[in-house]
Amino acid sequence: MTRILLALAGLMGAGGIAAWSAAAHLAAGTSLDTAAYMLLFHAPAIAAIALALREGALQRFFGLLAAEGLALGVVLFSADIALRSLMGTPLFRWAAPIGGVIVIAVFLVAGLTSFPQRPWWREASFAPYFEHAAVYVAGYMPRDVARHVRYG
Repeated sequence: MTRILLALAGLMGAGGIAAWSAAAHLAAGTSLDTAAYMLLFHAPAIAAIALALREGALQRFFGLLAAEGLALGVVLFSADIALRSLMGTPLFRWAAPIGGVIVIAVFLVAGLTSFPQRPWWREASFAPYFEHAAVYVAGYMPRDVARHVRYG
């Protein structure tokens, strides 16, 4: 499974470079660069999760849940933005918001772990935005659960 995750991370990175290039040369002024950034910033996270799984540093269930959730959410979000920018049509109705919600859910669950205290998490570019969204969502959860969502 780690090989599949690493291949997926590689494809996401390549897709991010292609989207970034297309944003610069074919679709200037669109949101395509946002799709590129999402792919480029999350591909290394998925690769890191895959390597941590291979080394036994993560429990298999949670590692796979995080990697697959991030991949699904980012691909839905980015594919929808790319199609809208290049072709003028969505992937399907609500694809980008669904992808964003999936990524926020992964960050919400991650807030229940020790990940947010680790240096690699603190240095992640998009982490503060998703942390903020996760903390907001936690405000609507039962207090006994929400009190365990910690960042910083």
